[in-house]
Amino acid sequence: MAARLGLLPHAALRLASASSSSPSRALTPFRARLPYPPPPPPFPAYRRASSAAPPRLRPRRALLAPRAMSSSSGNPYAAELAAAKKAVTLAARLCQTVQQDIVQSGVQSKADKSPVTVADYGSQILVSLVLKMEAPGSFSLVAEEDSEELRKEGAEEILENITDLVNETIFDDGSYSISFSKDGILSAIDDGKSEGGPSGRHWVLDPIDGTKGFLRGDQYAIALALIDEGKVVLGVLACPNLPLSSISNLNGGSSEDQVGALFSATIGCGTEVEYLDGSPPQKISVCSIDNPVNASFFESYESAHSLHDLTSSIAKKLGVQAPPVRIDSQAKYGALARGDGAIYLRFPHQGYREKIWDHAAGSIVVTEAGGIVTDASGNELDFSKGRFLDLDSGIIVTNKQLMPSLLKAVQEAIKEQNQAASLFRTSQAPRLTKPWSRCKTEAAARSVLTSPVSLHSPKPTPPPCPFMSQPPEVAGNPYGAELAAAKKAVSLAARLCQRVQQDILQSDVQSKADRTPVTVADYGSQVLVSLALKMGLPSHSFSMVAEEDSKDLRNDGAQEILDHITNLVNETIVSDGSYEVSLSKDDVLTAIDGGKSEGGPCGRHWILDPIDGTKGFIRGDQYAVALGLLDEGRVVLGVLGCPNLPLKSSSKNNGGSSRDVVGSLFSATIGCGAEVEALGGSKPEKISVCPINNPVDASFFESYEASHSKRDLTSSIAEKLGVQAPPVRMDSQAKYGALARGDGAIFLRIPNKSYKETVWDHAAGSIVVTEAGGLVKDASGNDLDFSKGRHLDRDRGIIATNKYLMPLVLKAVQEAIKEEQRTAALE
Repeated sequence: MAARLGLLPHAALRLASASSSSPSRALTPFRARLPYPPPPPPFPAYRRASSAAPPRLRPRRALLAPRAMSSSSGNPYAAELAAAKKAVTLAARLCQTVQQDIVQSGVQSKADKSPVTVADYGSQILVSLVLKMEAPGSFSLVAEEDSEELRKEGAEEILENITDLVNETIFDDGSYSISFSKDGILSAIDDGKSEGGPSGRHWVLDPIDGTKGFLRGDQYAIALALIDEGKVVLGVLACPNLPLSSISNLNGGSSEDQVGALFSATIGCGTEVEYLDGSPPQKISVCSIDNPVNASFFESYESAHSLHDLTSSIAKKLGVQAPPVRIDSQAKYGALARGDGAIYLRFPHQGYREKIWDHAAGSIVVTEAGGIVTDASGNELDFSKGRFLDLDSGIIVTNKQLMPSLLKAVQEAIKEQNQAASLFRTSQAPRLTKPWSRCKTEAAARSVLTSPVSLHSPKPTPPPCPFMSQPPEVAGNPYGAELAAAKKAVSLAARLCQRVQQDILQSDVQSKADRTPVTVADYGSQVLVSLALKMGLPSHSFSMVAEEDSKDLRNDGAQEILDHITNLVNETIVSDGSYEVSLSKDDVLTAIDGGKSEGGPCGRHWILDPIDGTKGFIRGDQYAVALGLLDEGRVVLGVLGCPNLPLKSSSKNNGGSSRDVVGSLFSATIGCGAEVEALGGSKPEKISVCPINNPVDASFFESYEASHSKRDLTSSIAEKLGVQAPPVRMDSQAKYGALARGDGAIFLRIPNKSYKETVWDHAAGSIVVTEAGGLVKDASGNDLDFSKGRHLDRDRGIIATNKYLMPLVLKAVQEAIKEEQRTAALE
C-alpha cells in the first residue's frame, strides 16, 4: 500500500467541457468527473478511443532515421536538431513499450511503482546516449532524474529492469552496437545533473512529461531543448499519443489515422511537425484568430498545475465561448503551435516553482510557429537562471493578435483574486467556542483504554463541527447502533481524506518520488474508523478485515511518516470534537493492526477499504471510504462515503433537492432499504435502482482502470445487449452508490482471469445496491460469497443491475466470455 504513489498518474488528452449540448458518440467512453456525470466532449478528442476499448498504442516498429528540417539550409543547429529528433524518437519507443505493458496488464497496481520509474530513467538514458553519439560539442544535460534512488539497497531489481529495457531498445533500433552495464546506466542517468545557467550550451530534458497521462494511457511527451548562452535555440517534442492530423481547419493534414506526432523548432527556422515513425516534415503555425469569442483554450489537466477557477474567470472576461481543453504534458504546446487552440493558460498555486524542462521545448515550438509565450506580467520566460524559471505568476501562450487582450484579462483576474483573498483574511472574526460534551460516558472511555487504541489526557479542543451528527436508530432496524457508528466512522475518515486530497491538489506533493500523501490518508482513515467503531460500540467485540497493516510503518526510516499520520489523525479528532482522545504513535500502529482479521463464516467482522479508488483520489476524482459489516458470513450493513460525488442524482427516478451539494453518504442495512444523505449532514432519503427493462435505454458503469475490467469484453457485452450509451468509467465503489440511486442501469466488472477480488472492494457497495432493489451476481449468476475470508470465491466477473435486466445481462456476459475463450483456444 505504501507504494501507491510510486505509480503516479498522468495520461490521454482530457477534454473538460462546460457544455452539455454537444452530440454524443456511440460507445465513446467519457470520464465521470465533477460535475457528475459530465457531457461528452464537444471538442474533437485527441484520444482515439472507439467504443469501450482501451487506448490503442502503436506497435513497435523499426525507427526511421530522423530527418533534418526541410529548411535546414542555413540552420546553424541542423546537426543538433537531427540528434535531438533521433534521441526523443528512440526514447519514445521505450516509453511506448512500457505504456503498452501498463495499459494491457495490471502492473500499475498499488504496490508496484516500477513502470513509470523504468520508463523515466530509460528515456533519460537513451536521450543522453544519442546526444553523446550524434551531437557535436561538449555535453551538458539538465534533466529531471538522478540515480540516487537506484543506488539504495533494495533497488537492484528495478535497476536490472531498466538495464534490460534500455539494451533491448538499443538492439531493436540497430543504430548503435553497444550494451550498457548497470554501472553504465547509473552514470548515464547522472549525466543530467547539470544546473544549466546563462553560459555555454545545455540540453534540457523531461524524459516523460505528463506522468499521470502516461499511466492512464493518455497524453505525455518526451521534451528536449537546447539552451545556448541562456536562450532556448532548439526544441523537440515527441507526443506518442497525439494524432498527427490537426483538429483545426487552419492547418491542413492528410494523415487522419496516424497517431504519434514529432514537433521540432530551431530559432529563426520555424516549426515543423512530422509522424513520429517518419514522414516528410510540414511547416505549422499558430491560429490567426483575433477575436477571443472565437478562441478555444488549453490548460493543464492536473488542477495542481493550474487554478481552474482563475482560468475560468480569465476566459469569462475575454468572452471565450468554448470549454477549456485539458491535456497532460507539453503536448499542449505542440497542439497550440499547429492551431488546434488559440490560448494556453497555466496558473499553479502560489509557491509552485516552474522547472525549465516543463517549458523549454514547448515554448520554442510555439514561438517559432508565430506565437508568444510570456509570464503574467508579459515578460518572456527566462531559462538562464538554472533548473527553475524566475517568473511572475503564471504562463500565458497565444498568438500576437490575442496577447494584449489576454494579458489585460489575466492581470485583472489576478488583481480581483488578490483583493478577494485580502478581504477574506481581514473579515475573519474570532469564533466563540462552547463547551462540548463527551461522546460517551467515563466508563465507556475507560473501556476503550483497555482496547488496542488507548486514550491519553484530553487536549483542549475546539467545538465539534456539524460534520456528521449521530443519526437516530431506525425503528425496527436490528443494526441501528452499528449503522450509526459506521456512518460516524466513515464521515470522520472522509474528513481526513478530504484534507489530504486538497493538499495533494494544491501542491506538487504527488511527485514521482513522494509516496507519502496516499499512505498517510490510507492509514489515517483506517485508524479513525477503528477508533469510531470502538467508541460507538464499546460493549461489542471487535474484528475488522481491512486493507492495511502496520508492517511498513515499523521499518527503519518510517518514523517521519508515522509522525505525520499520528498528527493528522489527532488533528482530525480535535477538529471533529466528538472524542476527548489523543493517540500516541504506538496507538496508531495498534489501531492499524486492528484490521488484520481474516473474516470468515462465523461471528461479526467489519470490512473496510480506507480509500477505495486510490488513483481517483490522487487525481482529485472519485474515491470512497467503504465500510461493511459481515454477520455469520453475510453482509448485513454497508456505508459508502463518497466525498467527490454530488448528492443530486442525475436520474429522474430519484428526486433530490440539494443541487449544489457535493459529497454523498450512502447507507444500507439488510431488510431496511438504502438511503443517501449529504456527507456533511442532511436528512437521509430513500433511493432505488432504475426500473429500465430495455437494455437499449440503459447506461452502464465500468472501472476507470483498465486492469480492473477487460474493456474489449465489456464492449462486446454492451453490443450484444444493444446498449447505445457510452460507458461511464469511474474509480471506486462510488459506482455502486450511483447505480443504487438510478444514475445508471448496469455495472460490469470483468477483470483478467487471474485477478482475485478482495472482500473490501465490494462488501459495502453490494448491499447498498441490493437494498436499493438491485442484484449483484458473479458471471454464473451466483450471489457474491463474503464468507471465505479476505478474498471473494466467485466465478469470473461481477455484474450489478436491476431485476429486469439481470437475465439479459447474464446471457450476454456468458456468451461473450464463451466467445473470448473460443478465440483464445484458436490462437
